[in-house]
Amino acid sequence: MSLSKETLETIEKTLPAVAQAGTSFTSHFYKRMFSNNPQLLNVFNQANQRKGRQQKALFDLVAVSATCVLKGEKIPQSVIDTVANKHCALNVLPEQYSIVGENILGTIAELLTDDAKVLAAWKELYGVLSGLLIGEEKKLYDAAEKQFGGWRGARDFVVVQKVKQSDNVTMFSFAPKDGKIPLASFEPGQYITVWPKPKDHIQPRHYSLTFPSSTTYNICVRKIEDGLVSTYLHDKLNVGDEIKLSPPFGNYTMTNAEDLWTKDVPIVLISAGIGMTPVISILDALRSKAKHSKIFWFHSAKNSKQHPFSSYLIQLGELNNHFTRRVWFTQALEEDKVGNIDDNIAPFHFKGRIDLSKVKDILVDTKDAHFFVCGPVEFMKNISKQLTDLSVPEEQKHFEIYGPSEKI
Repeated sequence: MSLSKETLETIEKTLPAVAQAGTSFTSHFYKRMFSNNPQLLNVFNQANQRKGRQQKALFDLVAVSATCVLKGEKIPQSVIDTVANKHCALNVLPEQYSIVGENILGTIAELLTDDAKVLAAWKELYGVLSGLLIGEEKKLYDAAEKQFGGWRGARDFVVVQKVKQSDNVTMFSFAPKDGKIPLASFEPGQYITVWPKPKDHIQPRHYSLTFPSSTTYNICVRKIEDGLVSTYLHDKLNVGDEIKLSPPFGNYTMTNAEDLWTKDVPIVLISAGIGMTPVISILDALRSKAKHSKIFWFHSAKNSKQHPFSSYLIQLGELNNHFTRRVWFTQALEEDKVGNIDDNIAPFHFKGRIDLSKVKDILVDTKDAHFFVCGPVEFMKNISKQLTDLSVPEEQKHFEIYGPSEKI
């Protein structure tokens, strides 16, 4: 990333002011942008806007980019990959970057300073960052469109199956309206994006793909009490209904983690709640890979009524000696009987939240293991700390975050 000396000096002087403004800066930016460009309300997740998650994610990206520039370092590729994949899933166009850039500069002028030199410096920084993302996104768009069965943008699909998996989780299967199959393949851990219109605006959402098929895409959706889209999907979207989908994207894959499909290293999958969906996709693919002699599944659910695919997982535990399964229930029901902690097919093994110290004995000789974690952000932060306490190197920890990226 090459910027002029004058630009670097200006950014260094003004970055503290941007940092002090914090998410009030990005909140002002989004309010300004939506006011000037209301069509973008059909692209951005309004729930994340209300909760401040999107504002924080943008602020973090700006801060990381500026800090890397000042240190003469490259922006981490993992950051670029994550943002680019989510942008492609939302079909972000190169021309939309100019809208974002215009409103970032407008926010600086309105909140901090309208000094032409400062605005020029931040415009140059944004130009370099947007150029990196546009270039990476072009590669992803081209790959998605050119692969067999692929496409770009939103495509019409039909709901062909809707099956309840637990009290609060339903699996949806989508087939292409035009009947053209096979569908583009996906890496275990990737997601598709659905484009429903539950109220005034289209509200795209990413959902992890489960159980690969050449004729359908399958996702599991947890109904959230105040979830606009999840409630709409559960209550309004039925078999025979049409909905648009984006092609598969996402960098939470074993291919991106040192191509682990080809290496015989232990794989540990850790999930909570609906966070099981991307890791169950990885597990389903792993179980046919003879090279992986040790696979672990550690999962946290409220109770048996909110644990989808439990029968499938118990069956795997019964049939595969190389697969170790341990389950925690945070709110076990009276009928939920805890099983022997050495029993691979017990309904569940521990009460409370996941505590890796309880399974240290079965993680012996797993210093080369890679850990794939998905669940609520606070859950993942807790697991990350536990893994650090177990001396797991950062490069062997992999996290999938629903919604805007956050630091784990």
